[in-house]
Amino acid sequence: MKILITDTDTKITSVLKNGLNQHEIEVRDSLDNDYISNFNCVIIQSQSNKCDTPEDLNLKTQKTYNILSSCVESGIKKVVMISTLSLMQEYKESYTVTEKWKSTPSTELDILSSHLSEIIFKEFARTFSFQKILLRIGFPLSSSEAEATEKSSLSETELIDSVNKIIDTNFNERYEIIHIQNKSESQRFLTNKFEDLSKLSGKQEQGFYTPIERRL
Repeated sequence: MKILITDTDTKITSVLKNGLNQHEIEVRDSLDNDYISNFNCVIIQSQSNKCDTPEDLNLKTQKTYNILSSCVESGIKKVVMISTLSLMQEYKESYTVTEKWKSTPSTELDILSSHLSEIIFKEFARTFSFQKILLRIGFPLSSSEAEATEKSSLSETELIDSVNKIIDTNFNERYEIIHIQNKSESQRFLTNKFEDLSKLSGKQEQGFYTPIERRL
């Protein structure tokens, strides 16, 4: 499968580029409709390495919107947004937090960036028929299973395996939110939905809008 990963300068991009080696991977920031149309799946990220000012935040949300618009016009069948479970960390650790819970973003710009990117992603899901998977991942992202010791940790190996499964699943809904983190007796966030992806696969419903032809 041909997969495009945007956001060239993040740790997540580096991990996926090296780990998704059974696919044909390209990493690129500068995009246009003709280029995007060559891919089966696009992976975008809700955060960037640099979100220090309101201008950075504005640029990030504009970029998210523009990439998703190009995906629509190019006829992409699946887009995966990798976001963060940091958006749920304001809940008490004793709570059983699932994908149905609302995010609780702080005013930190990098967290707010993820929150706003998710909102844009969801709005596209309301209208357009391609598969949109919001994958909130554990934090911190650890280099190995042995280092993934925090209650919300995710190892690089687990990230690669999870994204592979998401790519290979044909989802029956246009929009899904899925949480992943390393499994442990003390894990902070439930991952039951991801552990039974077969229940989410099947024939997808048609969206309200399908582009008849790409705009020139």
